[in-house]
Amino acid sequence: IPKRKLLCKEDYDDVWREIQIMHHLSEHNNVVRIKGTYEDSVFVHIVMELCAGGELFDRIVAKGHYSEKQAVQLIKTIVGVVEGCHSLGVMHRDLKPENFLFESADENAKLKATDFGLSVFYKPGQQFRDVVGSPYYVAPEV
Repeated sequence: IPKRKLLCKEDYDDVWREIQIMHHLSEHNNVVRIKGTYEDSVFVHIVMELCAGGELFDRIVAKGHYSEKQAVQLIKTIVGVVEGCHSLGVMHRDLKPENFLFESADENAKLKATDFGLSVFYKPGQQFRDVVGSPYYVAPEV
């Protein structure tokens, strides 16, 4: 991440919160693992496991569609990630096909969540009123 893009303390805090959240979730089987972070005068480097299978979005486009059985498996994995995050007090806030990666190009590769840049720690009952996420995926009533 180029430091020139971190314009204020809040931007810098957001990057370190994402890193902290990824470490916090590192034991979840369906979350991309963080291997390390390094900082120099120009960049903050985040080293993560390689997921060579690409994005769920690209697989959907390439396949055209998934069978009901295949879709059920994907949704079960995604719901499992959400449940796992919530059980550890983390809210992702930007769930979309582009933020799920396949571990390999194999047809049955494990699906893993990534991009925790908008994620936050929360406590049960805590309310959020911020509108965040990717505009294309925000519900129309929001």
